[in-house]
Amino acid sequence: MGNYVFDNTIPAAGHNPSTDQPIMLANNVSDASIWAQDHVGYNADNGGLHKQVTFTANQSAPGFGSGVSDLFANLSSSISQLFFQNSTTTFQLTGLPLVTSGTDYGIVTPWGLTINFGNHSSSSGGATTVTYAIALGALFYWSASANNTGGGIIANTQSPTTTTMGVTCTNTNGSLVSKLFTYLVIGRSV
Repeated sequence: MGNYVFDNTIPAAGHNPSTDQPIMLANNVSDASIWAQDHVGYNADNGGLHKQVTFTANQSAPGFGSGVSDLFANLSSSISQLFFQNSTTTFQLTGLPLVTSGTDYGIVTPWGLTINFGNHSSSSGGATTVTYAIALGALFYWSASANNTGGGIIANTQSPTTTTMGVTCTNTNGSLVSKLFTYLVIGRSV
């Protein structure tokens, strides 16, 4: 966006409109140009609808009062991200931080969706359990599968409780080699 000229003293009472006309035209051009930045402009089909929403980067939280909400851009890890603020809290909406621990990864969204994923090796003929110390109010999806060749069957079991969610993967082919498996768990935090 540019720096648009606007004179808010025009038209002025007592002025001849023909004198103010060039400044009024400049104001009108600025209004139309600003409007067309994020909207379908004047004299066009769908005029007035949003094409996009442009945010100025690195803005502090506006701090609105009760009953008012706001979207704004701010830096997170040196990258401009989108945030939402209401009267009680501020949520980061984009570029959610990835939590890592070894080969386990996780993301928790502002609306409580928890996504955990990673990979582990099951012992030969044995079982490996991956457990999350996070309360999941509802389990939406879980899956684990072998991601290497050479046979072997991975049996999946789930073990949700009120405080943890676990996925157990067992190498059932009895071979003497371990099997690498990848898992994905999606649930809702309580």
